[in-house]
Amino acid sequence: MFKGRPTSYKMHGVNWSSSTRYKLRLRVTLNWKKYEQGELVLPPPDMGKCKEWRFEIAEDQQSAIFSATWERRMVPNGIDLDEINKRIEPYIKSP
Repeated sequence: MFKGRPTSYKMHGVNWSSSTRYKLRLRVTLNWKKYEQGELVLPPPDMGKCKEWRFEIAEDQQSAIFSATWERRMVPNGIDLDEINKRIEPYIKSP
């Protein structure tokens, strides 16, 4: 995971960022209909407790932006962001 300085990590439409030493953020644009009918759980439970998260659903209800912020001290050590990305990828809205 991120260590030290603020940074970002983007892979296949999944954007992780660390704007401070204490926060980890996730932002992704989802195909809303696919998400509603699928089995993906957001925020990912294996990331630990997330107190700040929301969906911003588009007016046409075809897409939604999911954003979440974790306190880094609450995220379990050794978490694999690539594995979480692989679970999210099928639900990403195509351009």
